[in-house]
Amino acid sequence: MKKIKHVFMMLTVLTVVAFGSCKKSNPTPTPKTVSDQSISLDVNGTPYSSTNLASTYSKSQNLIQVAGQLNSTTAVYFVLTGGVNVGVYNFSDGHLQMGYTDGTSQSNSFAGSSGVVNVTSFTATSISGTFTFTVVNPANVTLPLTEGKFTADYTTQ
Repeated sequence: MKKIKHVFMMLTVLTVVAFGSCKKSNPTPTPKTVSDQSISLDVNGTPYSSTNLASTYSKSQNLIQVAGQLNSTTAVYFVLTGGVNVGVYNFSDGHLQMGYTDGTSQSNSFAGSSGVVNVTSFTATSISGTFTFTVVNPANVTLPLTEGKFTADYTTQ
């Protein structure tokens, strides 16, 4: 059941990131705002960074999810539950879920096994902070995700 939940969550995150990065035509030009959205991290010592993020805050469920598309097949996400505020969220406390994928097969999908997110700013429209995770795939291969930093504008549901 936990694997099904993880696969469903990963597919949801990847769908949000994929469709969130699509451009839509708009017959009436609207002013663009400058966003400093970004996510960066080291995966097993290899640095990644991106400005392709999707983030959603659910007031009714009191959670926020942040997902970053690092390249065409690589993404990282995390979900903070139980109230979103400035502070530290530990995987061991049950208020943090995370995952990482690097490819299209299940063996390239990794679920969190330990980690910490430190939210340093949470405003009415954005969230930022740092993170460090350890993730594991179904074959029990672990990867360290370190030096993580993020700034994301979110939509509210």
